[in-house]
Amino acid sequence: MESYESLVASGLTPIKPTPIINGRVPPPSTPSMGRALVGTIPPEMQLDADFAENQYGGQVPVYRLMPPASSGKSSVNATVVSGTTKIAATANTANSTANTVAAVPVLQTTGGGGAIQSKPIIGGSPTAVSQDNLNDGVIFARVNGSNLTANDVDLAKSGVQGKILDNIGDTATYGRTLQTALTSNQIDFSKSGFQNKNLDNVADGSTYQRIKATEITTGFVHQINDGTNIRTAGAAAGAFDVNGNLSFKNVISIPTTTGASLASTSYQQITSMNSGSLTLVGKPVMLLFSGSFLTTASTALLYVTFYRDGVAITNGPVMQVYVTVNSVPGTIVFIDTPAAGAHTYTVQWKSNNASVTCQVLAGYTMQVVELA
Repeated sequence: MESYESLVASGLTPIKPTPIINGRVPPPSTPSMGRALVGTIPPEMQLDADFAENQYGGQVPVYRLMPPASSGKSSVNATVVSGTTKIAATANTANSTANTVAAVPVLQTTGGGGAIQSKPIIGGSPTAVSQDNLNDGVIFARVNGSNLTANDVDLAKSGVQGKILDNIGDTATYGRTLQTALTSNQIDFSKSGFQNKNLDNVADGSTYQRIKATEITTGFVHQINDGTNIRTAGAAAGAFDVNGNLSFKNVISIPTTTGASLASTSYQQITSMNSGSLTLVGKPVMLLFSGSFLTTASTALLYVTFYRDGVAITNGPVMQVYVTVNSVPGTIVFIDTPAAGAHTYTVQWKSNNASVTCQVLAGYTMQVVELA
């Protein structure tokens, strides 16, 4: 055994142990957790105190020279695994998660903003992506391809729901028609839902055209108007009868049942041959007289003509009848053109021999017709 002096000479520092008192064992000193442990980090994750700053204090070591078993450590109990085990488990979980995430596909586009492709995060080759690989969203959703034709929604397809006009809004150009204006899907002019149903809103066609309201009274045409000439229905009724025959105004017919006689060389009105006052419109007037003439004895020359308002018509006709005891028929017709107003026509006659009595037999007649 080396001496105390030789130990000092070799560089060792002597330690003064606690004096041993006979009959009593000195109490052990309280071990310290060591100055290498800091903060609230578990000891398992710090520098192991069993291998740091070990020293002896008195006769009992202050720090352990050999680490105890895990179950013997004061910070570990039967329900807690060691820090090393926890770190390994966490690392394994992280590795598994990383491998799983690496295989998760993500979306990318081809160069130049082209088609969308699916590609794993790490490695792998991209594949084409369709809407079959996408989920519906809260706002936007996919459309089943069976409801499309050439990528457009096809209302003829059975999968298209709610395809009624109630679900299609009107536009600035096109609008819907209410059912209240239709009968069997056709516009019904008798329905209240059909607005502005008057001819002002119906254009003329190539076959049928409208008539102005000024030409109609209570739904009936009351006049004909070509833009220049205007004829009312009343005027047409005056010109034509219901069969389309001309209907003349101021038609005067004066028949007789007795004869008349004359013995004068001056014009005199033949009995009853007076039209009376006629209101004319200024149109031509047709005058007609016919009768059978004779003398009581010998022969004579008769003259028959028309008078207007007591005056012989200028350039009027004169019928000359050579009469004998045998009756001779005679007829005179003339078209007069009087001014509009009231006029009276008469038939006048005279003889060239006042000593001979001339007669017109019963049944002679006079007619006046205004050609308007």
